[in-house]
Amino acid sequence: VIASDGEFSDEKSITTIITNINDAPYFTSTIDTRDYFTFQENTSGGSVIGLVSADDVESDALTFSISGGADASYFEIETLHSESLGYYGRIKIKEYGQPDYDVIKNTHTLKTDIPGNPGEYAILDLEVSVSDGSLTTTKTVNPAVYNLNDSPTSITLDASSVIENKDGGHIANISGEDPDGDSLTYSVLSGPDSGLVEINGSTLKFKDGVSADYE
Repeated sequence: VIASDGEFSDEKSITTIITNINDAPYFTSTIDTRDYFTFQENTSGGSVIGLVSADDVESDALTFSISGGADASYFEIETLHSESLGYYGRIKIKEYGQPDYDVIKNTHTLKTDIPGNPGEYAILDLEVSVSDGSLTTTKTVNPAVYNLNDSPTSITLDASSVIENKDGGHIANISGEDPDGDSLTYSVLSGPDSGLVEINGSTLKFKDGVSADYE
């Protein structure tokens, strides 16, 4: 540097030392570019639903973790590294933690316009973090669970006895429950007495001309 009074000047060399400051790792989208990690309800524990990737300016070793979100209890994450992909985390369903669409649909946002994924999805809230051992960066991701058609859960008859010798007589009214709220239809399965009865809508009755004789 030079200092001058307009007539005389003085020069001096100075040395500046630049000290490196650790930079936080940052998320990338080089592996899985989806906005929503879609999967079906009741997916088995250990199944991978999506990948997150990250990088670090200093090339530090990175570790991923589940750090928050209202639905964090459903998930776990595994840290992996390869020469071609760098550091990435596999988001997996926890064992015995499978989200059930029919349970969460009334408390979560539903979407029907996820690109390439027709149908209705319940959007879950999950926060993942990546750390270089000193600094941590977080990111919110959106697992999206869709419904599978579930079997009816029960069939109930409102009566268990009938009056004998009443042709085509009423036996019982039938009701059933379906987790998906679907309309149910009823039919008589094959059996020793199946030829004696029929179902009309939700009513179980003897066929016309048929009755039960106690004796």
